[in-house]
Amino acid sequence: MKKFIPFLLAAIFALAFYGCSEDSTTPANPERNLIGLWEAHVLDGDRDGVIDSVNGEMPHVFYMNFTKYDASGIEGDFLRIAFGKHYTFNEPFTGQKNGDHLDITVKDSLDNEIIHLDIDLVTKIETVEEDHFLAKWKTANQDSGEVLFRKRDIESEIGKAEKTKPPTEQNVNGKLVYKGGEGSQHVVFIHGFDSDPSTWNKLIGELLKDNNYKRTHKLYTYEYDWRHHIWDCGNRLKTVLSENHISDPVLIAHSMGGLVSRAYIASGGGFKHLITIASPHFGTPLGNASGIGRNVLNPIINFLNRLHINTSFITNICNSGGADLGWLSSFIRELHDNSRDKESRGKYTLLYGDIRRHYHCYWYFHGCRAGAWVFNHDYGLMNEALFWPLWYFAYDNDGVVPVISARGSYGDAWRDNHKEVPAWPYYDTKIVYLGDWDHVDLVDPTKVPKLLEEVKKY
Repeated sequence: MKKFIPFLLAAIFALAFYGCSEDSTTPANPERNLIGLWEAHVLDGDRDGVIDSVNGEMPHVFYMNFTKYDASGIEGDFLRIAFGKHYTFNEPFTGQKNGDHLDITVKDSLDNEIIHLDIDLVTKIETVEEDHFLAKWKTANQDSGEVLFRKRDIESEIGKAEKTKPPTEQNVNGKLVYKGGEGSQHVVFIHGFDSDPSTWNKLIGELLKDNNYKRTHKLYTYEYDWRHHIWDCGNRLKTVLSENHISDPVLIAHSMGGLVSRAYIASGGGFKHLITIASPHFGTPLGNASGIGRNVLNPIINFLNRLHINTSFITNICNSGGADLGWLSSFIRELHDNSRDKESRGKYTLLYGDIRRHYHCYWYFHGCRAGAWVFNHDYGLMNEALFWPLWYFAYDNDGVVPVISARGSYGDAWRDNHKEVPAWPYYDTKIVYLGDWDHVDLVDPTKVPKLLEEVKKY
């Protein structure tokens, strides 16, 4: 038997070296195709020499959409949302491909400098998750660093931001629709900007499942033309409710609807209680140039449009119809000083939420080398793109409205740095936090069960 051992060892060695068949050989890494959307966060976004961390620092955000990727060249769109400097720009990029090495150039139109991205796709980094690539970047003024791009699925983003049609011609002057219930307490649901009564389908459906609530309440939706000035919308609501002999309703309002309701009250309209959900009581910086403005939003709009992601909400709020929603607009200040509104705030409940996120490290090597802020829920690319510039203006927000605006109050430290904001010194206003949900999700009781609890109190 011993004489066969050398032959057996030789056979095992041959199998290990050559493999059992052609299928057992390790195939060469297939060439990567980067067509599509990629996102990255620069770790030292504010260039202060301190690595951004979970402690609140915010990196610059890069988006690259590759539209051409072959041996003849590379092309695409580049979007940069620069947190520290509070600006954005969107420019085309071009480059050359040499095997797995990419050399890409894009012009920073605001800093008037050229950014070079030097990408090596061959290098395998065991600690980097899949669908990522590492790029070294540098600028003309010798700033440099590394950035890790991660893949985003464009197809899954298209359609998340559904387009809302303006009110039909017969509804522009206000339309009240009975939705169910048999009781004597009227409840009127008022939608927000760039929206319609379908906002309330889930909440009304859940309320009507409760027989006790159904016996004591009668539910209506109110549709109005959100393109008009809010004072006009409030006066029209007063007329419509009077024509329908509704004098003491519970008003439940989302976003701009909360301001329409307050305008109705300020104009002398009667009510039992007002519940606002994510309403911009101080306005939103998305609404005018004094906040974020077109110079920041337009590059984001242009980039998302080329991805075929609907941006109607952003474009509408940038137009004159959304002027009243601007941060501390003349309408906001006038409403805030209205005596009827002030006297009524003891019957207001302000509900709000915010977008929560956590820092996820995609590349570990002697500590975290590259990562990104990841949202706790899937808000969609359009909402997330809005979130970054809003973050600079107001640390906490729901993707559209700053928390300080939705809750009508703020901490002393924030107030010390923003003395232009009028005080809301009426402590009998009830303020309730609904959770970490975005501006739209906050009216969905299947996601936010606390919403039902608050609505059923009145």
